[in-house]
Amino acid sequence: MSPAGPTYGVSASGAVAIFGTNFVPRATIKVGTLGGTTVVSTTAATATTLFVYYSSGKLYFYWSNTSLPRGSYNVTVTNPVEA
Repeated sequence: MSPAGPTYGVSASGAVAIFGTNFVPRATIKVGTLGGTTVVSTTAATATTLFVYYSSGKLYFYWSNTSLPRGSYNVTVTNPVEA
């Protein structure tokens, strides 16, 4: 994961990039109590588009300052079954 900001690299509110390989559109992201299916976009996640498939090597999720309390979280990415 490659977030940017002052606390463990996570800002109070913003997009968090997940780097990896073999991601596909409609992959799901789960972070703490946040979770959702990605949509294809050429921009980072926003407050209106929370989970973004950017490329096969990069996904984004939107971390709102009210979404999750500070702490450590496991991040799980699951590609759809048909992938």
